[in-house]
Amino acid sequence: MEETIKYNAELVIKQMKDQYGVTLSYDEKSVAWLDDYIAGIRATLSRDIRDKLKDVLGSFFGECIRQRYGGVWKQTEYGWAISFDDKNAVFPFSKISKHFDDEGESILGLYTSIPVVFKEVLKGEPSAPSDKSTEMTAEEALDIASLLDSLQTHEYLSRKYRVKGDEWYEMGNNRFSMEYHNLAAEEDRRIRAILIELESKLGPAGSILSPGSEGIEDRRVKAEPLPSPWGEEEDRDFDSACFYARYPRWTRLIPGLCSAYEKWKDDPRFLAEAPNFRPVNPSWKP
Repeated sequence: MEETIKYNAELVIKQMKDQYGVTLSYDEKSVAWLDDYIAGIRATLSRDIRDKLKDVLGSFFGECIRQRYGGVWKQTEYGWAISFDDKNAVFPFSKISKHFDDEGESILGLYTSIPVVFKEVLKGEPSAPSDKSTEMTAEEALDIASLLDSLQTHEYLSRKYRVKGDEWYEMGNNRFSMEYHNLAAEEDRRIRAILIELESKLGPAGSILSPGSEGIEDRRVKAEPLPSPWGEEEDRDFDSACFYARYPRWTRLIPGLCSAYEKWKDDPRFLAEAPNFRPVNPSWKP
């Protein structure tokens, strides 16, 4: 199986060169390209095509991780993983699958967070970038704040358009569905450009550790009888708290986002959004 994975990874490089003229290698730039590529095509593919692509693209993504950060391919009870030791691993195929389904952070987000999340086990491997925020001038800080504000706005719109597109599809209106999914794809392209710029300026965005599936389900049970956070005047704070949770190393630089997070961090309705922290406003549905 490991030989098949490596063969598929090389096949991705060849096919992307032949079909799109793109030269990929096992590096961060190629992961960023793949991230954007999947975001751009996922709404247009049938389930069968998605499943086939997940296998080959997951192979390539896994090889990008292995060749950058080390580790070995290992079969586990949860599927094939890049294992760093007996207790630490990442799951490239699962992550690619979630990215096709627009669930959770991007594959680039996982890739760049590895040296932060697994810094204790990546002995001899590249360390996480230093905290560049302490070296910023006032002008640079304002630029970062503007980028984060734009990122939050475009992510909000992307989720909103995608929810509307999905709902129109379920209602049988393919034209409206396609229009909204195209709008979401346009927002995703803007998001990708901002993420690349922020990552180049600040390093990985980090992540907030989440409980296992049982812990998340318990939080959802506690949240269910509570009023919708979107029905409150501070619903912008709720979205800001979730935005903070998606990019904690970046958003901690912005006092307003920090205060929103502090306000919601122990609320079951906020905790129930783990691990993705990409909430859906019920008013988005047509």
